[in-house]
Amino acid sequence: MGPAHAAISPVKYSGPKLGKSNWTAFEFAFKMHLKGLGVLGAVENKESKDLRMDNVFSLLVSALEESQLPLIYDAKTPNQAWILLEDAHRSRNAQNLATLSQEFRKAKMKESQTVLEFVLYMEELDRKIKAAGNMEIQDLDFFVTTLNAIEHIPKFKVTVECLLNGPLLSKSELKARLQAAEQRVGKSAMKEKEPETALRADGFRNRRHFKPKKAQDHAGRKRKHLPQRMSAVNAGKRGTGLAAVGTNRNRTRPRKSPGVGTMRTPWKGNTFSRVRRRPGSDRTMSG
Repeated sequence: MGPAHAAISPVKYSGPKLGKSNWTAFEFAFKMHLKGLGVLGAVENKESKDLRMDNVFSLLVSALEESQLPLIYDAKTPNQAWILLEDAHRSRNAQNLATLSQEFRKAKMKESQTVLEFVLYMEELDRKIKAAGNMEIQDLDFFVTTLNAIEHIPKFKVTVECLLNGPLLSKSELKARLQAAEQRVGKSAMKEKEPETALRADGFRNRRHFKPKKAQDHAGRKRKHLPQRMSAVNAGKRGTGLAAVGTNRNRTRPRKSPGVGTMRTPWKGNTFSRVRRRPGSDRTMSG
């Protein structure tokens, strides 16, 4: 018995099982599993006469969920079962093609999303549309639609305008350019916050070490001591019956006896004024 009739080694399929809405993922995973075993032609070629088809059929059945078994009741070969599954899921996906296309056209990036997350989301919609209706979105359509979905975010507005006016980029190139723009915007935002943080820190340090001077006004000049009027009681304690004005309460002005022909007059400002009287005249002369 040659290698074409050798039995399949007991390698269990460990990929996703086929359900109601994962035909694309299942198709890829199961075909890769069969390709690794060397029996992919059993499901792709209806004229295959490989004796291992029974083993492939059994492996396919074990990879289905219970809800998918009625779809292959009439199949007698793995190729017939595969065609029945493919037609059922493609027709089911065709019903969602209009919904997927509308979702792709009206997609808008959220400010909480990163560029990588949004571009991967758009690529996933592209794959779903291709699987649902066997329709592939062109690179130009994907390029323009993705950029229009990002343009409403202010930090990407200039980048989007430059890319739309430039040459057509592939999906990987578009992803790299948008990620680079996102990093530049993030660094510039951090630099704008650094001076404000430094100013706040300097202000905090200045408040800690600032000691206000009591004898300075707001302009920084030394304030003059304003004269304070003493009460009559305090004036009497200091030996005078007048309510005087003094600059220093601890110092007293020495008393001088008035000279001949002079008389003491009341206070003028902060000093005594002596008046000299001319002999034989009512006029006085200040000395």
